Amino acid sequence: MTPLNPNDFREHLNDVLARFVATSSPINGIRAPRLAEELSNVIGQLDFVKGPYVETLPDFEKGKSLRGLQEEGLLTPHWQTLASTAPAVFARPLHAHQEAAIRRQDNYLVATGTGSGKTESFLYPLVNDILSQGDLERPGVRAILVYPLNALANDQLGRIAKLLFHDLGDPGITLGRYTGQVKSRATRDEEITRLRSSPSFLEAFGEDADVPANWLLSRAEMREAPPHILITNYAMLEHILLLPTNRQLLIGADLRRIVLDEIHTYAGAQAIEVSFLLRRLKAHLGIPDGQIRCTGTSASLDPRRKSELADFASRLFGEPFAGEISVITSKRKIHPSLAGGAMPSGLSPEHWARARDLAEAARDAVQNDTPMSIEDWNLETEFLDLPRLHLDDAPSLGDALIERLAGFEEIHRIARRLEGGSVAIEILAREVFPDAGEAAVAALVGLISVGVLAVSADAAVFPLLPARYHLISRAPDRIGISLAAGGADNLREVLIGAERDDEDRPVYELYVCRNCGEPYLEAWDNGISLDPTPGAGVRHLLRLVPGGLAIEEEDDTEIALPGQMVHLDPSNGHPMEEGTPGTVALEAVPLEQDPDDGKRYMHRCVACNHRSARFNEPITTVRPGDEAIAAVAAQTLLESMSSRDLGTTPPMGGRNLLVFSDNRQDAAFFAPFFERTSREQAVRSAILRVVERSGRMDIDNITGAILRELQADGLRLYRPGVVPERETGENERLRLKALVAAEITVFGRGRLSLEGFGLIGVDYDAIARPVDMVRGALPDAMKPYADTYVRYLLKMIREHRAIAQKESGMIDLEDESIWTRIASQQNRCVSRERNPHTNLPLSLVPAAGRQNRFTDLLERMAQACGTTIDENQVRDVLTQFWKAIEHPKSMTSKHGVGRGLKLDRGLLILPGSEVSLYQCLSCGTRTQFDTAGVCQSMRCNGKLHEVPWDERQTLDARNHYVARYREHPQMGIAREHTAAISSEIRSEIEEKFKAGEVNLLSCTTTMEMGVDLGDLESVLCKNVPPSIANYQQRAGRAGRRAQVAPIVLTTARSGRYDRAVFEKFSEYLAAQPIIPYLSLDNAGFFRRHQLSMLLARFLEHRLAGYTRTGSPRMRDVFSDALTEEARKTFDTSFADWIERADPDLAAAADLATRLPPSLRSIALDAAGLKASLSERISQFADMAWGRFGLMQEAIDDLEARRNDLQKTEADKFIKIDRSLGALRTQQKLYMNQFLIDQLSRRAIIPTYSFPVHSVSLEVLNTAGQTSDTAVLELDRDGSIGISEYAPSAEIVAGGRVWVSAGISKRSKFTGDDAFIERSQYRVCGACRSPQITLQGVEPKKHCLQCGAAFQKTNATRAFIRPHGFVTSVADGQGRDPGATRIRPTISDEALLLTEAPRSKYTATDLPGILTFHAPGSNRPEDELGRIITVNRGRHGGGFAWCPSCEHAVPAHGHGPDLAWQQPTLLATHVNPRSGQPCRFDPTKQAWPIDLAHVFETDVRGLLFESLPTTPSGDAIPSDNSLERTLQEALRLGAAELLETNPRDLRALVQKLDGLIVVVIYDSVSGGAGYATRLTNETGYLARDLLLSARKILNCPNPDCITSCTRCLNDYSNQRHWHMFNRRPAQAWIETILLDAGVKIDPQWDI
Repeated sequence: MTPLNPNDFREHLNDVLARFVATSSPINGIRAPRLAEELSNVIGQLDFVKGPYVETLPDFEKGKSLRGLQEEGLLTPHWQTLASTAPAVFARPLHAHQEAAIRRQDNYLVATGTGSGKTESFLYPLVNDILSQGDLERPGVRAILVYPLNALANDQLGRIAKLLFHDLGDPGITLGRYTGQVKSRATRDEEITRLRSSPSFLEAFGEDADVPANWLLSRAEMREAPPHILITNYAMLEHILLLPTNRQLLIGADLRRIVLDEIHTYAGAQAIEVSFLLRRLKAHLGIPDGQIRCTGTSASLDPRRKSELADFASRLFGEPFAGEISVITSKRKIHPSLAGGAMPSGLSPEHWARARDLAEAARDAVQNDTPMSIEDWNLETEFLDLPRLHLDDAPSLGDALIERLAGFEEIHRIARRLEGGSVAIEILAREVFPDAGEAAVAALVGLISVGVLAVSADAAVFPLLPARYHLISRAPDRIGISLAAGGADNLREVLIGAERDDEDRPVYELYVCRNCGEPYLEAWDNGISLDPTPGAGVRHLLRLVPGGLAIEEEDDTEIALPGQMVHLDPSNGHPMEEGTPGTVALEAVPLEQDPDDGKRYMHRCVACNHRSARFNEPITTVRPGDEAIAAVAAQTLLESMSSRDLGTTPPMGGRNLLVFSDNRQDAAFFAPFFERTSREQAVRSAILRVVERSGRMDIDNITGAILRELQADGLRLYRPGVVPERETGENERLRLKALVAAEITVFGRGRLSLEGFGLIGVDYDAIARPVDMVRGALPDAMKPYADTYVRYLLKMIREHRAIAQKESGMIDLEDESIWTRIASQQNRCVSRERNPHTNLPLSLVPAAGRQNRFTDLLERMAQACGTTIDENQVRDVLTQFWKAIEHPKSMTSKHGVGRGLKLDRGLLILPGSEVSLYQCLSCGTRTQFDTAGVCQSMRCNGKLHEVPWDERQTLDARNHYVARYREHPQMGIAREHTAAISSEIRSEIEEKFKAGEVNLLSCTTTMEMGVDLGDLESVLCKNVPPSIANYQQRAGRAGRRAQVAPIVLTTARSGRYDRAVFEKFSEYLAAQPIIPYLSLDNAGFFRRHQLSMLLARFLEHRLAGYTRTGSPRMRDVFSDALTEEARKTFDTSFADWIERADPDLAAAADLATRLPPSLRSIALDAAGLKASLSERISQFADMAWGRFGLMQEAIDDLEARRNDLQKTEADKFIKIDRSLGALRTQQKLYMNQFLIDQLSRRAIIPTYSFPVHSVSLEVLNTAGQTSDTAVLELDRDGSIGISEYAPSAEIVAGGRVWVSAGISKRSKFTGDDAFIERSQYRVCGACRSPQITLQGVEPKKHCLQCGAAFQKTNATRAFIRPHGFVTSVADGQGRDPGATRIRPTISDEALLLTEAPRSKYTATDLPGILTFHAPGSNRPEDELGRIITVNRGRHGGGFAWCPSCEHAVPAHGHGPDLAWQQPTLLATHVNPRSGQPCRFDPTKQAWPIDLAHVFETDVRGLLFESLPTTPSGDAIPSDNSLERTLQEALRLGAAELLETNPRDLRALVQKLDGLIVVVIYDSVSGGAGYATRLTNETGYLARDLLLSARKILNCPNPDCITSCTRCLNDYSNQRHWHMFNRRPAQAWIETILLDAGVKIDPQWDI
């Protein structure tokens, strides 16, 4: 294997990206030649890739082996078993930090890098401790391993099982994993069947091995005999402590060790919860502090801050960590060969630069399967005059290079310099070659090129220069142009990243038609001028070169309307009168409002009539999309790696690449996107190679030849689906034939196709008959063009994809992944005349008196030939053509309602050398047929010009796609790897990835931490990770096993955050992970844990007779019917228990002793706990009985009305009975809710462990599907999920696009019907406070917050709080992502639901600032801090939800601003869950509902009583920019003040009496106490908060104007960056502080 040279790769990727960007959205050089040239020049000057930044990865210091430690007596004799089962593991020296961990007898943290063996650092001492303890026949938990991700827990489970049951020979230690992925009803036999089908199990234990009895697999067997080692997560640990059924796991526990893996993930509110949870665990087991051994591990901790890390660990575990010595860090050592002295190499910088050629020769030899020998190397050194690199004999070339290079001074300089961290290659070059000047980089590139080859043949020996290389690439920033009167193409200058040029002229962003390359400009009408700033007003698109229409699309029935001419002053964008000197004339094209998102789009290009099937518009910015850039980078990186020798022929030579995204939808979309683009390039390249090598071939033979070509490259073709199935044999050939056919049909149209470039042509054996018959019908002057006209007609038929299926070998004509969604209909055909019953045929002859593209072309050809052709002659020509192709021996046969082409031996594909290429001199269209010199685009009057062969070659050389087709691209297989994929499918994907059958894994954080995928040469981050800790984890996936030159490539997306990091990438890499912050001073959290201890005991009492599996329901604790008698019984039961609960109360109160003495006051004592629990349970019962009672009152009222009916009023009886039935069903559903969901929702118990604030999307693949059989598992935070998963939303998962078809009425966990409450709301127009009332209750007429009257037009709207959504089983396989438009989702901003009138605000320590606080728990419902997010649907009217099934669709709003809901009719539809027609009467109306998410949390409002002014007294405009900037400055300032992650806090803005109110609230349900502390405690007062916000706004960056990443801009708020303007906000804050007498040095400057 030859290492990937990072320097060569950087240059190669830069060239590829430059070529791709220039090609992907090409300007039409015929229409706008100067713009095309200028744009090409500007792009050519860009650097697309930064780096490489070099980071050293030398080996870790070594310690003793396991054998040595066992012989020393530190390990028990059991370890001797490894001498026979795993001799290499037993004899191999451990890393020094692993040995240090084994020797530790106290608590410790392992803060070492990725791939450093952190698992062994806790696993070996843990297992040894259990073996030393003995008594292994006794069940009971002795060690608990807590993982933050189930994927990581699963990976670690296999590694631990292998150590216990294989390497150690099953010494009697039992192992179990108790997480949500172990189903509650699963049996051991079921789990064994699943496990034995896992390749990982087979690899570790062999095909015939039985699952060891000590490996406990089911929940039942773990509860019956708890395992010695328990693997779980913190959420399940809460379940274990709370619920009686799960608490059986802790019976007989002798807990000695707790391990928290990836400890850096515990920060903020989550860390607080986990820290109290661990204290509860010890309290439950009665374990005194100081008795348990605690270990934490992470590769993302700053090892220089050991004291702070130890303090964090001590607070998290509640156990002592002995300061710096408790933090085990790793020490790396330089290569042993570098331990000696160094001498100058004797090579000049020029020599080293030349050495690059030497390294390239070695690399090329490996690629040609003829690895270079030492003798060959020495011959090359002589040829290149590099005698100092002559090598002596050694076991391999790499060993010889180690021996030779180790004495060179330059190598020593590199090794020493890199000990300080990653370095940009330019800086490193200057330090290694200080006197080389500009030649330094070339010299270093040559040195590294040789150095990376210094790899020993012995895999145990580290490379001489082990390093990791970091690169970052980008697409160009916004590309725009400034205008000039009289300039060619109206162009003054092409600029990148600017909205104004150097003369302050507006720079309008440039767009281009995807089909014809027509340039457009985007502008925004602000009422005065056409502004280049997005969102500055109404959107306009301006055609840069007005006039001209050349219809290239086959659909000529809908033609783009011409635009209106506008005349602009190019210096400022002001509209001017026509003829005014100095103006430019542009064409403003018509835009239409999209009904989905309300935005204005151009649906057809006004130059070529193109309409996109996949996008909102046929135009795109002149910069590729983020997905396309990432796909090009990934393909380039994969192809630059070396193939793996796997003994098979895997795709892409078995190369592997891990691709990370921070957005799950991005990760899900990228996998199929990459695979499709990779496949298309490989197929096109193979077509080209075959025809250029073999000449013309029929489609069946060429398919066979292409099959052989691609099979040599590891061809894998998959039938799309939720679980793609590989095609083999005849199915593979047919699928490949369909792909080839697509290239000459649906992808044959346009200028970027193989035919459009003139690379191939198509011919027909049976073409003579239609040519002769058409010639006979043409006027004499046109007869010479009969052949080209017929070929043109046949090409139009091909482009329409009119294919006769039977005669074409029964290829699949309905696969969207092949034909695109727009052309994947079975019966597409060509017909003589239009068929009124279907729009699938392409009709040749238009209706009388009408024209189409075929008749238009004939008339223009006649004119060019100097003759005329009347309508009858035209119809006769087309009729003769039709008769010819109807002949039994023609190239078509019967298909659908017309005819289709036969893709058989009669259809030939030709090399480009056999065809001519013509281009229209007016519109730029290219064609292979000279139709009398007339352009074939409808309505174009341009003339065809034959493109000379040398021009064709120049065109090919410049074009990225043609270059790719000639580079022999490899076809890659990509799969999504996210939490949406079921664990079983994910495991299969991982195994295929390791085996080289999957080349690219597109993942989120599921692969960020610790999961072992074997040797990875490279990693790609598809966006800049939000923190350096995330980046380090992802980068650490590459080079885990000391490979040479692993590359970490980041593709910066077009977002503001990524662009900012690209500019400062060296600073980003130099950053260190922050120390996770943990404040135990949180009374609310701690008291919830105390109450949870008591609640666990009460549930034990109340559920004494509970025998059902699964979590208890509300009815199990209360009663089936909440009557007055049931309330008395419940109250009596609780009172009896609480009076006998003194020991439990004392135990819960005693939890305080596990806090530091200074914090014990935050706890409740026994009396306080008794009162608090009694109050909380009473409030909870009041809520339950109150909701149930409201429904019962309605039932009683209906029954009274029913009793008053006359017997003849049958209709009224039916109506009332239906309502009674619905209400009684609602009561049952209400009582059937999970108890813990309701307890958690109301923050009675810790909220972090229960998914009550998430919503799900059930992807239904089959009728009768359950959660156990689901392949996809989609969950989202409720505030986002109500929009992302709402009915009609499109979601990508598992390589398919799914459409949400309804709102679930069932629990996803049990399949039972779920309770969903309906309410109504309206939002005050003055203060934005929402008013909520129960359905049927008359709302108040005035806002309870500000007192403003609700206008009559402000009608209430119905809403529900959904728990989930469903797709339709009728769409059980989803759609292809490449064949559909991914519609954006709409979400409203969060609102403060808690009423906060002026009377509830109190003074702060700063005059002019008042504050309001509402806690997230322990208050009546109307006093809780509550936040609501609402989705009103795409059309403003909410969602019409079928009363009979779960079907739902967006409804249209009515009234002012579409703000009213109105009953609507539901169209006939199918039940999403069954796929059968729904029985709902379509003549009946359904009342729409909005979707809402409400959660309780700690809320802090800050009301600014003054109007914004500067310290000098000038008014500051109170606009959205000021409000948003102030909101974010206060949020970030609060986070810094509280020493927590900014993601733990959120903020919003309201108005009260016209004054600004900033609301800061905790992002965790129930509150984390952060907002509570603000303005309320010393150190967190209003003065402190404003000073902290001022510090944020007073940016240290001298170049910061409005905001930057060093002040306001962070990863979480990048969608608001364009609104930030820090200086006015800073000026106002300084005014407030100065007025309050705070001594500051004002820094404001507006």
